[in-house]
Amino acid sequence: MTKKIFYLLCSSHRVKGDNCSLALDRDYKFYLSFENSLCDHYATEKFFMRMKQNILPVVLGGSDYSKIAPPHSYINALNFDSPAELGRFLSNLARDDEKYVSYFWWKSHYKVRIDQSGRAKSFCKMCEMLNNENEPEKIYSDMSQWWVSGSHCLQRGSHQWSGNGNAYSFWGNIQRALGMEERI
Repeated sequence: MTKKIFYLLCSSHRVKGDNCSLALDRDYKFYLSFENSLCDHYATEKFFMRMKQNILPVVLGGSDYSKIAPPHSYINALNFDSPAELGRFLSNLARDDEKYVSYFWWKSHYKVRIDQSGRAKSFCKMCEMLNNENEPEKIYSDMSQWWVSGSHCLQRGSHQWSGNGNAYSFWGNIQRALGMEERI
């Protein structure tokens, strides 16, 4: 079976009772992992969930993905000038099996931990860092300022890719660029 090029939503009406993760691995080459908000240091859990699978995440977000994922393990939409350019790239990549498979080189070297054990280890690491006397002290006297203003979030619709501020308008731009008829 030839894998389909894109996938946007994992919802019951799209997968018709099939296990979503199973359907993604079996049927799709790319998963559009777009953030609701383009904020510094924020990456959706969906990105990490898809990294565990045999599907290539296409990210659109404010995080520096190079700090949280191996190089050449995802595609960052912000590295392209337009949805049309990204669409052409993905279409070409989908037809080049050798190049597509090269994005999964890291799977024999790294492990994605998003289960309970992985989360527990994250909290242990955080506690270790908080108690490390060699770490510089950081004090936030105004959590609202740090969380809201300091997060450097782009407002909906303010980014060249966001259209009316949601992933559906972006997806529509890609579909139009590729001349695709199917709508989600």
